[in-house]
Amino acid sequence: MATTAATQTSTAQSGCASQQQAGIAAVFGHRRTMQAAQQLAAHALALGFNGLVLERRGCNDYVVVLHGLRDLNQARDFSAETARVGFHVRIECRSHPSEGGLAAVFGHRRTQEAALQLQAKAERLGFLGLKVQQDRCKDWEVDLYGLQTAAQRREFRHEARTVGFHIVYEPG
Repeated sequence: MATTAATQTSTAQSGCASQQQAGIAAVFGHRRTMQAAQQLAAHALALGFNGLVLERRGCNDYVVVLHGLRDLNQARDFSAETARVGFHVRIECRSHPSEGGLAAVFGHRRTQEAALQLQAKAERLGFLGLKVQQDRCKDWEVDLYGLQTAAQRREFRHEARTVGFHIVYEPG
């Protein structure tokens, strides 16, 4: 790995929005303050783990993360390497960066193919503008963004329920 110090991502954020990025990543840990996250990153750097970044994931939630793992096999090998020196990283998989706001979730599926089938079913029933996205390893979901108010979300949930979809709202 390259020898670089931990850096903070430079994404401009408002409020407590998440800076979570797309790809396969190893999370070294969550901390309640940026200073505590910087200390964790410095400790990992001292043990030879380079290329770490700090990301804000919400109010009082900062993570130390390594991006750029190419596949789950490499992620498992990296996890084993970190465990040998006392770090128990959590592997994350995302097909998209965090968009913020709430997403109307039509359902979760273990594969992208199964999520695409769910998307096609919903589109046949008139639900357009859906996105198939991975937000965890082995978890693909069908999302709709853009419902801004609680009233819009209630109305949409009711409409979807009338044709058999049980919508939940999750951070996007």
